[in-house]
Amino acid sequence: MDEAVQPAPPAQQPNEPAGPGEGPDRRGFVIVAVLALVVIAAIIAWSIGRRDAGDAIARDEERFPSPTTVAPPTTEVAPTTAGLPASTELPATVAVTPPPTEPPTTPAPTAPPTAAPTAPPTAAPTAAPTTIAGVPPATLPPGVGTTTLPPPTDPDIIGRLVPNLAAYAQFLTTPEQAKVEIDQLLATGRHDVAAPGPVATICAAVRMDVPLAVNSRWERDGRRIASSDLGRRDAPGFGECLGNDGDPLDDGSYQYVAIDSEGHESAAGGIVVGAVRIDQVFTNNTRAPVCAIRVAPSVSRYFEVYVYTASPIPPGGSVTVPVADVGQDVETVGCRAGDGDGAIATFSFDPAPGVPQPLKP
Repeated sequence: MDEAVQPAPPAQQPNEPAGPGEGPDRRGFVIVAVLALVVIAAIIAWSIGRRDAGDAIARDEERFPSPTTVAPPTTEVAPTTAGLPASTELPATVAVTPPPTEPPTTPAPTAPPTAAPTAPPTAAPTAAPTTIAGVPPATLPPGVGTTTLPPPTDPDIIGRLVPNLAAYAQFLTTPEQAKVEIDQLLATGRHDVAAPGPVATICAAVRMDVPLAVNSRWERDGRRIASSDLGRRDAPGFGECLGNDGDPLDDGSYQYVAIDSEGHESAAGGIVVGAVRIDQVFTNNTRAPVCAIRVAPSVSRYFEVYVYTASPIPPGGSVTVPVADVGQDVETVGCRAGDGDGAIATFSFDPAPGVPQPLKP
C-alpha cells in the first residue's frame, strides 16, 4: 500500500514574526541602544578634549601670559641711572649730580721773597745753554747737568733772583738764536712788561753770582704751561725761551719763576701779551714812608716787587712803575719796624696814563 505523502509546511512570509523576540520591537531596541552608545562616547570624547584644551591654554598662559593674566604692579619701579641697575631702593627720581665746580676766581697773588729791581750788569756775561719750546735742548758743556748739582744753598740766595723777560715777534728756531737773545737780556737788564703785537717767542734771563741747582716754571694767567728739569746753573746767569712752534703765543699774563732743589722760589718776572705798557705814577698818600710796592695783573699768581728800602717813598712822594694796561692788584708795604711783609693797603685798579694812583685808596 502506498504511504501517504505529507504536504511541506508553508514558507515564512515577510513581515511575519519568525519566532519569539525576533520581531520589529527587538530591532528598534538595538538601534536605540547603538545610538545611545554613540551619544555617550561623543559626550565623553568632548569632555576629554575640552579638558586637554584647557590644559594647553593654561600652559600657553604660563609661557606667554596675556595682558589679562598679568597682575598689576603693586610697587613703583624706580628709574635707572647711568651705570646703575634699576633698584627699588633708589628714590623715584635720581639725578646724577656732578661734583660742584667753583667758578673761576682770581686768586690773591702771593708775594715771592722781596727782591730789588735788577740793575744792568757791568760786563757782558756768557749765558748757560737754554731750552726753547719745540726745539731739542742744546748739548750741555762739561760741568753742567744734573749729575754735578751743587749742594742746596741759603733760600735767600734764590729769593733775590729777579727774572727779566722780553718778547719777540720772530720765532727763535734754534737754541743758538735763543742764546744770543738771552746774552743780551743778561747784559742790558731789559724787561718788557707788555707786548701789544703778535708774539712768537718770550725769553727769560736770570742773573746769578753762585752755582745753583734750579728748575723753572712758566705760567699764563696763573696756570702752569711749561717747566724745565732740575739742572746746574752757573754764574753769571741762565735763561730759557718759550715758543709755540712758530705760531703766535696766546694773549695773557705770562710769568717765569725759578725754583731751587729745596723748592724755594725766585721773584717772578712777568709780561702781558696783547696789552700796551703804561708808566703808572703811584703817590704815597699815607702818613708813613712806603718801602715796597707789590703789583701784578689780577689774573696772575705772583707780584712783581719794587723795593725802596734804601730810599723809602715819603708821605706825599711818588714813584713811576711800568705796568701793562690791564687790571692790576697792588699791595703797599710800609717801612716801620714790625710791619714785616704785612701790607698797609691792598686794592685793585685799572691803569690810566697821566692819572696818579694813590697807594692807599
